[in-house]
Amino acid sequence: MESHLDGLARDFRYALRDLRKNRRFSLIAIWPCSCIGASTVVFSVVYNVFFHALPYKDFGRSVCV
Repeated sequence: MESHLDGLARDFRYALRDLRKNRRFSLIAIWPCSCIGASTVVFSVVYNVFFHALPYKDFGRSVCV
């Protein structure tokens, strides 16, 4: 009897084999995912650094030089 992990591993190997065969499709499929991930990271950093107040006492009285 095959477990769920065995089936998942078999599906993963099949996907990698299929992506290796058709490299152009692989590039077109993976590129947008990496762009979305990079954009998410950049916006998360910008939000947390610039828009989210730092946890200092009287942060509103801070002066930027």
